[in-house]
Amino acid sequence: MATQHSPRRSSRLNQTTNAGAAMVTTASTVSIASSQPQLQHIASTVAGNLSVQAAAMNATANTVMQKERAQTSSKAGEAPTSDTQVASLMQRIAILEENLRRATADRVHVSTASDPVASSNIGVSSATTTLPPYLSGNAPPLLSANQPLQIMAPSNGNALLPLSENLPPQSNGIVPTYLSGNLPTQINGIASTYLSGNNLISHLGGVMLKARLEHDAVYGRCLATSEAVQRGDIVVEELPFAYGPKRDSGIVCLACYRFLQFGEDGDGDGDRCEICDWPLCGNCADAEHQGDHRGECEVFAMARVTFAGNVSEDGACPQLDCITPLRVLLAKESQPERWLNEVAPMEHHEQARRENADVWHADRVNIAQYLRGPCKLAERFSEELIMQVVGVLEVNAFEARTTHGYPIRCLYPYTGILAHNCVPNTARSIHPSEGYKIRLRAMVDLEEGQQLQHSYTYTLDGTTQRQTHLREGKFFDCTCERCLDASELQTHFSSLKCGQCTEGWLLPKQPTVVESSWNCRACDYSTSSAEVRQIVGALQAEVNAVQSLEMGAKRLEEAERLLRKYKSLLHPSHYIATGLRQLLIEMYGRVKGYEMVQLSDQLLERKAELCREVLRLLNVFEPGLSRTRAMNLYELHVPLVLLAKSGFISSRLNGGELRGRLVEAIDLLKECVEILQNEDHSSQEGILCGVAKQALQQLSVSVEGLGNDLD
Repeated sequence: MATQHSPRRSSRLNQTTNAGAAMVTTASTVSIASSQPQLQHIASTVAGNLSVQAAAMNATANTVMQKERAQTSSKAGEAPTSDTQVASLMQRIAILEENLRRATADRVHVSTASDPVASSNIGVSSATTTLPPYLSGNAPPLLSANQPLQIMAPSNGNALLPLSENLPPQSNGIVPTYLSGNLPTQINGIASTYLSGNNLISHLGGVMLKARLEHDAVYGRCLATSEAVQRGDIVVEELPFAYGPKRDSGIVCLACYRFLQFGEDGDGDGDRCEICDWPLCGNCADAEHQGDHRGECEVFAMARVTFAGNVSEDGACPQLDCITPLRVLLAKESQPERWLNEVAPMEHHEQARRENADVWHADRVNIAQYLRGPCKLAERFSEELIMQVVGVLEVNAFEARTTHGYPIRCLYPYTGILAHNCVPNTARSIHPSEGYKIRLRAMVDLEEGQQLQHSYTYTLDGTTQRQTHLREGKFFDCTCERCLDASELQTHFSSLKCGQCTEGWLLPKQPTVVESSWNCRACDYSTSSAEVRQIVGALQAEVNAVQSLEMGAKRLEEAERLLRKYKSLLHPSHYIATGLRQLLIEMYGRVKGYEMVQLSDQLLERKAELCREVLRLLNVFEPGLSRTRAMNLYELHVPLVLLAKSGFISSRLNGGELRGRLVEAIDLLKECVEILQNEDHSSQEGILCGVAKQALQQLSVSVEGLGNDLD
């Protein structure tokens, strides 16, 4: 199983009519995550932060000259700085400023202003650059695709009718067979050679470098280390078996996955494939760039099935739900050995999925019957097989981003069977520039034979929220140490303030039981889970209202107000409070009236405090090389630099202390770079890594100058 986060759907079925085709809709709801990572803002504002650093160091140099000429410091051991030393320092700072200015000019822009992609619940920038948010290995996906699931199938009441094949004729042109995951079309057998010299096992499409396949009585097929592993080591890397649009997506180009604008009548302003008439942007229309679309193009052209362009009110296009399952089926034909040995054994939880009758019915009509009916694939693929593929994707697929930040889902046969733990020991990085190759790294040092574990839910959600997601989306209950501990490893991440005493906290008596009572360990007061859900729900509604505000001063001030209000209701480390802290981290230094250069020392200290509080929790829930940690380290280093400058100007810090504070910021940047250096260079994490490297280099140069001149 893997990190495909599917919207939760209710059991209510509605029927609507759109462009002459009946559409069955299952309502969709999504619980809003209390916090999400902040890469979407960093990419658009990092240039400003670099300029801030340059300005800070330049101001420091000016202050050196003014202060040291005026007086001798009263702090013991400090001597006046000569004019020659000051001039030398000024020259170094000038070089720093120029280099940072160039870094600012060369920063990468990823413009998706016309795409409805950046709708994360926390920290949506008001800028026109709407970058996709950062994907921790454990973060939830964007909530922009939370549309109701719709089914493109003619119906009469609730009785399904045969799918019509009376569609407009299309070109009979034939295109090359779909090549899944940029792999060769034909593979003669699976490579499973064991090379004892380097303990490497090679499989079709992937290599288990320091891992081995095992069967666990609880987890089933899973992976474990084949030798001792150090943090940062790659344990598995593989290419996807297939990839394609996410479920319930809008209308996207089937080659580059950017969002396309189609009118109510299905008119896409020419964004259609000339061969099959399905969505394809102008840049991908020529055969050379069709790439991923070629397989289904051949199927649709041969069957003369056209794209209707019907979408729901919130932009979901149910007709595209068949694309990724179809690509898996085509890959099965071109890679039969890999299918048999790697994909077919993957869990698909058929029985559990059948229990949700509405969703099963939707998948059967919208995907299985559509492919076997109008697409004329009944002789090639049985309904049972298609429904198996749908389940394999639902349970095991990972979300990825293209080089331009558009969301897709990928199926990785080995990485997808990792065991789950709410405190993971592995992190993944997906490289779109290498055919979406995934690399799985150890976040911490691991012993030989230790189980490799990933988190299939958001680690900064509380136990109840994580359990609900795993139960509804992944079809299992988690019994990891964190879930079984009512205090969530002594963090009190879900604890509420007891209303009957001043010292106690309310914790669930049985954390993994939905209807468990909540008890105070100090006064034995008890309340029901229903009352707790009511309280948390009311608080979350207030947070959601703040998140929906336009990015600006009011949003920041309201978030601070809620955080103060909740001190009497929640434990300071509660996940709702933590979500508000992440929201504030993103806004301090970015919103009008609170730009970084405008922040007082008190507000700079506030931002630094918020970062440290989140990092303290990440040390417990995502120890080691966590991308979420890297983002917060980057956020923390900027106020530290500015506070160091301010302290030096006001004579609170001498030269040595100034250097010490800047060295602390350098250490933060070093760790940030260590975590992000293995990301795809075209990804937002990779872009931030490049920026952090530049900041690290220039700050290091300035510290060397400060060290020589101010000691």
